[in-house]
Amino acid sequence: MLNKTFLEAVFLTSRGYRLKALGVLCLLTGMSILIFIFYQFYKRIVCKRKIAKALVYYVLLVVLSGILLGCLGKVLYDYLGRDYKSIKQVIWLLTTLIQGTLRFIFIYYCLMTYQSTKFEWKSKRFLKMLLGICLLLSFSIVFSIVYPIFSSPVMFLSDIIIATSSVYVEGVKLKKESCIAK
Repeated sequence: MLNKTFLEAVFLTSRGYRLKALGVLCLLTGMSILIFIFYQFYKRIVCKRKIAKALVYYVLLVVLSGILLGCLGKVLYDYLGRDYKSIKQVIWLLTTLIQGTLRFIFIYYCLMTYQSTKFEWKSKRFLKMLLGICLLLSFSIVFSIVYPIFSSPVMFLSDIIIATSSVYVEGVKLKKESCIAK
């Protein structure tokens, strides 16, 4: 959430190593929280193999998309003659859309597995949520391009919405179903 531009604008500091140390501290804290949350989820899930397999596929897809987008960026830069900044922005845009979508699909799949519900690609609920996530990411990208100083907080909020939306929507669905059953 904290990038150099944002911190320099807020604190007007000239010491770059302090910003880097704060960035590393935030990164380690965030990773620790994510690992802890996933571990707690993994302990409670019945189908551990399905989740482990989904995690491996998710990581492989993220790495593969990063490599392919990096190669695409190199090709675009070498053969189109565009400046580095515009190519970098296009690759960032594509990376944000692809990885945000993959993150949502992974979280939704884990939730379906936790509920012992079959994951369906053609489910209307899933497709509507996927479309909503793509629109949210598109809005965040446009906002980040127009107002670059706010890009980190906006992308952070988008990531939080992606992480919690599927859980919230499915939780509401389960609550409605349990109320109807009573």
